[in-house]
Amino acid sequence: MRGHRLFDRFGFNLPKKEIKSPSDKALTIEYDELSYHPKILDWLNNETGKALSRFIPDPELVYMLNHRINKTLE
Repeated sequence: MRGHRLFDRFGFNLPKKEIKSPSDKALTIEYDELSYHPKILDWLNNETGKALSRFIPDPELVYMLNHRINKTLE
């Protein structure tokens, strides 16, 4: 098959995009400090005390997590 083109591209060439550098504003992001509290099963904001998700798990899930998982290392 020497000299025969088996595969060839088709279509068109897109114009090159200008790559923008990130601005200083994008690099200065302030994050809230959160701490996990296992008794309420949620993350709390250290400053406001507000819960992150306010997720209330089903009793079946809590039972499974507390009683059906082998916690010993073998």
